[in-house]
Amino acid sequence: MQVAEKTRELVAALKQSDVYLEYKRQLKRVRENPELYHRVNEYRNEGFALRNDPSEEGALARQEAYVQRYQDILSQPVVEDFLAAELALCRKMQEIERTLVDGIDFDFGGIELKFEK
Repeated sequence: MQVAEKTRELVAALKQSDVYLEYKRQLKRVRENPELYHRVNEYRNEGFALRNDPSEEGALARQEAYVQRYQDILSQPVVEDFLAAELALCRKMQEIERTLVDGIDFDFGGIELKFEK
């Protein structure tokens, strides 16, 4: 099937991109310290849960406590570099998704799609 083949080509191209290669370099650096890698994953998982929590009550206080709890790792250059590389890769994948959605005539039934830029 041509779509499956083109999808595999897209994956291969993404894996050769500067943004992906930088992500992999930074991931390797963080993984060199298993304890730090564990803390970074706790930070990422807790952040995901916070962003997807529908309750607004106390959200600001929870966000501030979250950042404070992980301040010890967030100030480390290796973590800063990894999180920046991860964000860049996520934005690249969002760009690809946006291009796909914009490129086809798909009726979302009035659902407004919001992509971060």
